[in-house]
Amino acid sequence: SAVSTAAGNLVTMASKKGAAVDTAERNYTHENERLVETIKKEERQQKLYTTFSVNPNTFKPITGKPNVAQPVPTDCEEALEKLRKHNSVPKAHLAFPMTSAQEYGWDADKALPKGMFHAGRGMSEITSYMEEHFKHKQQQSENDAVPKKK
Repeated sequence: SAVSTAAGNLVTMASKKGAAVDTAERNYTHENERLVETIKKEERQQKLYTTFSVNPNTFKPITGKPNVAQPVPTDCEEALEKLRKHNSVPKAHLAFPMTSAQEYGWDADKALPKGMFHAGRGMSEITSYMEEHFKHKQQQSENDAVPKKK
């Protein structure tokens, strides 16, 4: 039997009589054939990806140089439409909720009347007192800032 290392070197060969023979010859032809075979296997498994899209989370427009007229790309509307669709609420562009978190509130606009949770700003005793206090304080500071005539 023969034992070889990762580099392809033949380390020991056992003969029928049991004597071990050491050989450290490097076979470049076999190494090259293994490399070619490995590359061919990789190329068979490789798939060319040709469908690209813009990630709106990392989309950063780059402005052109001020003295050079830049041609306007024709596919701007398509990119803008993708950005608008991505920034809309999920219910606007999905037929059904994709996550369990989206299930909560998916039909909330139908179940709850408009303004149910809206509470306008109200005045309590403390806030009305402090409002009057600040008005009075502001009037005093304005009166003190105006110089008096003698």
